[in-house]
Amino acid sequence: MSEPKRKRSDGLETIDRIVSFAAAELDEVGPVQFNVIRVLEKAGVSRSSVYHHFHNREGLIAAVEVQRLLEQLTVTNKTTREFVSQAESAEVILGAIETVLKIAGSEDGKQNRRRRIATMAAAQTIPVLAASIADTQMRGDEYMAGTLQVAVDKGLIAPTESLLGIAQWIGSLALGRATVDLATDVGGDEQWLSATMFSLRALLKPMK
Repeated sequence: MSEPKRKRSDGLETIDRIVSFAAAELDEVGPVQFNVIRVLEKAGVSRSSVYHHFHNREGLIAAVEVQRLLEQLTVTNKTTREFVSQAESAEVILGAIETVLKIAGSEDGKQNRRRRIATMAAAQTIPVLAASIADTQMRGDEYMAGTLQVAVDKGLIAPTESLLGIAQWIGSLALGRATVDLATDVGGDEQWLSATMFSLRALLKPMK
């Protein structure tokens, strides 16, 4: 009964090793000159391992981008938890959220959303990456719900919906905003921001 578990563990270790060396290669030469053979030689794995787990060169590059995206999401969640834990009022929290959303409306923010969507779309064709995104998203939503619970326990908010539901809604904002990015109306983003903050206030119901 232990043999399948050992094989699965070995497979995950191989994936981590390949992605680690692929990340170093990508940092060193960029996506245009990215060389799979060089990655294989440095990682000490067979070509079949790459194509089995990632399908092709583009899939391996996508794996690196997915890993970095998930790491960024984890850092964001932890930073948010720390900020909420130290906040003395809901208005401070909402003000910070609005500032972050305004900054995300910049051209750099739009580019980041486009890359994130492209990365997630590419990952859906590779089972190991799709599963990793799904697992991280689920755990991220639960972590955000826990962060909201911290605010509840401090008496800062009195949510009008389930904490997990609100957390999932917050998590969907980045991708949903991408549709606003496509609009030619220069005032579209301001209207989206206003509606988002109104909805957030209604969902969180600030108490102090």
